[in-house]
Amino acid sequence: KGIESYNVRLGSGRLEDITHPFLGSSYLAVRPDGQRIASVTNPAYEVTIWDTRGRLERIIRRPEGRRIATQQDRAWGDSIMAVELYMNARSPRDSSRVREAMSLYRAPDTLDATTRLVYAQNGELWVQQPGFPWNGARVWDVYTDDGHLRGSVVTPHGLLTVTAVGDDYILGIHLTDDWIQTVRLYPLKEKGREGPPTQK
Repeated sequence: KGIESYNVRLGSGRLEDITHPFLGSSYLAVRPDGQRIASVTNPAYEVTIWDTRGRLERIIRRPEGRRIATQQDRAWGDSIMAVELYMNARSPRDSSRVREAMSLYRAPDTLDATTRLVYAQNGELWVQQPGFPWNGARVWDVYTDDGHLRGSVVTPHGLLTVTAVGDDYILGIHLTDDWIQTVRLYPLKEKGREGPPTQK
């Protein structure tokens, strides 16, 4: 994963590095058999699939993939930046400098079109749509091995990161509202059947 950052020039002339949850990130995923690599650089919904020789095999695009950041998104982004300020402030001077940089920086109006890539054991590619909070219910687009959209999966609130997908399960990191992380196994159910997440 690569994270975009910006340098902000302070009143003193010093440059301060700033990252923000809305800034672009790049992601990679390797198919379980090692024969394909998927990548996305954002902010556009454009997933590239590469073979083992580094040749481009296909591009998956969704023109409507990006969306405008809502007021709720911005509030969440501000809260994350406040945590970053607290974690990075080693002294009152550091805190003042970072706070000035944050006040000068203008966050993007749109969110990245994709926020994670995961290959399932059967070769299907899962592409996560943007949304906040990070541990909220999320929508994943599921593509067949030949690049066709199969449908979407909604993962439940609390599931921060999907680490593996099987035929009937999802393995991931669960994050509580108190920021405690645990590993959890979720059953993968079809729509209309009991139990999260839900296959559409």
